[in-house]
Amino acid sequence: MINKRSLKQDHVYLQDLQATIPTIENHLNGQIREEIEKHSNDEQRNEVENESLIIYKVYYDRRMNPPRFRILANNQCTNVGPNLSFDGLTIRTVKVEAIEGECPWAWAPGCEWSAHHFLSEVFTGFPPNQVNLTRNGKWVTVPVSRVPESYRDGYTICTAPLYWYSDWLRLILFFEISMLHGATNFVMSTHSVSRKVQIVLDFYKDKGILSLRSWPLMPSSFLLDPNDSIYRLSHSLSHLDCTFRVDTKIASLNDIDEFIIPRNGKAIDFFRKLFSNHSHYKGATFRHAELRLFNPLRLENTTRFDLSGLKNLTLLQHDGPGKAVFMPEYTRNLKTHQVSKYFNKKHRTLKVKKSDAILLHTRYNFREMSEKWLALDFPVNVFPSISSDHFVKSDHFVKRVDSVILKIFNGNRPEYSDLSNRLLGNCLKHWTEKQCKTPIHSCWEILKPLDEWLFADPQPDSRYYVL
Repeated sequence: MINKRSLKQDHVYLQDLQATIPTIENHLNGQIREEIEKHSNDEQRNEVENESLIIYKVYYDRRMNPPRFRILANNQCTNVGPNLSFDGLTIRTVKVEAIEGECPWAWAPGCEWSAHHFLSEVFTGFPPNQVNLTRNGKWVTVPVSRVPESYRDGYTICTAPLYWYSDWLRLILFFEISMLHGATNFVMSTHSVSRKVQIVLDFYKDKGILSLRSWPLMPSSFLLDPNDSIYRLSHSLSHLDCTFRVDTKIASLNDIDEFIIPRNGKAIDFFRKLFSNHSHYKGATFRHAELRLFNPLRLENTTRFDLSGLKNLTLLQHDGPGKAVFMPEYTRNLKTHQVSKYFNKKHRTLKVKKSDAILLHTRYNFREMSEKWLALDFPVNVFPSISSDHFVKSDHFVKRVDSVILKIFNGNRPEYSDLSNRLLGNCLKHWTEKQCKTPIHSCWEILKPLDEWLFADPQPDSRYYVL
């Protein structure tokens, strides 16, 4: 249970740290860096150099006509890709592309490392289970993953890697609201989450709707740490990887605090109709707005959560970057906010009018940003079905969420605090000074003591290879 005293303690702690956050050095002291390195992939620690490619995946992609191997990696700007070899056969890489379209990325020019995609020569034979990658006299053996050969009806939501994430209640709201709108599957990765968040993730994974993967730090050397100069743990690499993994006909890329909501009905029905009515559109982007929840995370008393804020939603107009819905079968490259390329040049992305559907963003720092914003001039149906009356629908949803909480935590309603989220926001507030957002290294000293964090370890299907 939470009480006013603990909230006051959180507030005092936040105030004490706010004054010190802007002066945190870009490079942590030796003791803190040593602690971080305990949670990194250090098998090839001495091999990381400025010229290294840090390989994440090799895919054999039959969606391309003709098919090719595609390599996902983090590296500094380069025009030289690796060659692939197996069974005495050598296949060259013929194209190097920065996933965000440029290197360095204009949004984060201070990041020396960024996500890239390497395209091989045509290969029409039967793909091997693994290949040798060679470059500059070095080689490494990497497994070959396969892209789905068929796509089933459904809607998958992919998110960026979770780091320093402790908001278990907001995570439940994300799953439950998304499922109300027809989401059938979720693809998520974790670097650092609290134990309560991991319990929530395991609950939805056990239901068979969540594909969960580890997102560890990249290998580093004693003189060079790529993790200290790459934007948000290479979220762009995670985004593009989503397009290779998803096996549903429809997918979207959004954050935990975002929902793509049509004016009427469920999102999945809106997407199906959109793509069936426009055969040349294989993706869509949605305008940005804000969704304010009034005190949805407050305890009314010592026996149950007060989620009544969900009954008093305020939707405000606010320009910001949108997000994309896409059909993975036709999507070649995906940036943070949009599809950048389809396999077929005839395919296009539709810009959806905000009066038809919109991206709702429930940001943490709403109050300090919302003074000049205006209410939307049209209704948006956050809770579809159930009833035409918003208050009936929201009351039904509140009861549903409360029931889910009890199931997940064995009849208990755990203590809730958003202190970690607020401190993370304050820690990263000044990232533009460095021009590279590095949440683990920049915020370790502040966030590490606040919770029982579970850190990602390299796994067979989610690890890096240094070349």
